[in-house]
Amino acid sequence: MNALLVYVLAALIPTIIGMIYYNPKVMGGIWMDASGMTEKKIQSGNMPLIFGLSFVLAFLLSWSMTYVLYIKPNSIHFLWISLRLKRR
Repeated sequence: MNALLVYVLAALIPTIIGMIYYNPKVMGGIWMDASGMTEKKIQSGNMPLIFGLSFVLAFLLSWSMTYVLYIKPNSIHFLWISLRLKRR
């Protein structure tokens, strides 16, 4: 499968999960009550910008995770060691 297609599909997963989670029938109503959000505030947001930016960030996350996990797997080991050394 083309690598770009894999990154795009991986970037769509958080969007789909968010659409399910923030649906008013699932957890959206509870989230709106807890955060003080109203339907009017949600409708006044710039949805193409919000969804576009979240897709770009999810795309970058999927690309960087591929780099860290498969291309440079030793970088995780280095990060773990550096975090352990900082705690001492």
